[in-house]
Amino acid sequence: MSERPDAVAIRDAADAAGIGVFRLANVDRLIDRLDRTAWLPRPRRGSEYVLPALARAVPDPLSGSFLVCAHPYACDRPEDRGEPPAPGSFGLVSPFARRDYYRAAVKTLASVARRLSERTGAPRSAFRVFVNSRLPEKLIGCGAGLGRYGKNRLLFTDEYGSRFVIGLLFLPWRVDDEIDPVPPPSSAEWCGACAACLDACPVNALRGEAGLSACLKARSDALEPWDGEIRRAWGVRFYGCDDCQARCPKNAARVHIGIPAASAATAAATSAATAAATAGAVGAEIDLSSFLALTEEDIRARFRKTALGMSWILPRALLRNALCAAGNSGEAALLPAVSRYVDDPRPLLADTARWARGRISAAAHAPDESPPPRP
Repeated sequence: MSERPDAVAIRDAADAAGIGVFRLANVDRLIDRLDRTAWLPRPRRGSEYVLPALARAVPDPLSGSFLVCAHPYACDRPEDRGEPPAPGSFGLVSPFARRDYYRAAVKTLASVARRLSERTGAPRSAFRVFVNSRLPEKLIGCGAGLGRYGKNRLLFTDEYGSRFVIGLLFLPWRVDDEIDPVPPPSSAEWCGACAACLDACPVNALRGEAGLSACLKARSDALEPWDGEIRRAWGVRFYGCDDCQARCPKNAARVHIGIPAASAATAAATSAATAAATAGAVGAEIDLSSFLALTEEDIRARFRKTALGMSWILPRALLRNALCAAGNSGEAALLPAVSRYVDDPRPLLADTARWARGRISAAAHAPDESPPPRP
């Protein structure tokens, strides 16, 4: 018979794995808390989102608990602080996708499960890791007390702002720690009158009912055709959009975006998470000319075992993204790479390429608005 560890033993295992910010929550208490929180940014009760998905993965979810963790990612470039990107022929990758923080979080939580399995005798199969999964991880993080929702509909912690990946480890026991019965604060209470993220959204997604499903990050993966407004708003991105986070005052004071204001422990946790994700490095920029010369099979190989190698991120969507970025860059040097797709049999790419070629040509014939040289 396996030994049931106390909360101290679980915390020790998390500490040993280098996890700096985490919470413990019994599943039944977590769901009860979510069901009693009326303001959550989903129309249905918490149990309608958490239980069905969890029950498909574990045999008796209500008898267990979650170790809910925040795995920070590094943000150390000027555009991560809301500054305009430097002009050039590169497409920008959002911070969360520059390294495979998701895979690193899975490995970290798997090491916690292994320690607890060895300590208690519980089979390793009784533990389950969930990262970027079908579970509503933000909702679970909120119910566990890991963080609070902001107006940008992301979760915030005191230590990392909203710049982190959520990882869940299902434990096959209840834990001694009880969840605070006080409902989490609403985004209005947490953010106050601040609307920086709402104002920063290039497509005004956060002010509409569609929310994050209409934001540029969500559009990064989709094969839907974009109109001219969305294409222009895309700017020189290659994947993702970080504007609402970059402009948030609660993120601006966090050490992991290059402004020293957090503890040494926070900085160490961010460095550890970044180091753990080294194998999945993509980088902050993608050379658009070189990328547009790749086939779809080349692209799959290029991003295998990275955050851009997920099954739902299709090479065609990334090519569309790159063509939009090339058009918005106005770089004449990218014209040959873009023109290669003008007669492409894939309508999404051909239409985008014609638009991008027009943008580059227009930029080349625009009057020079630079100030005259000083005498």
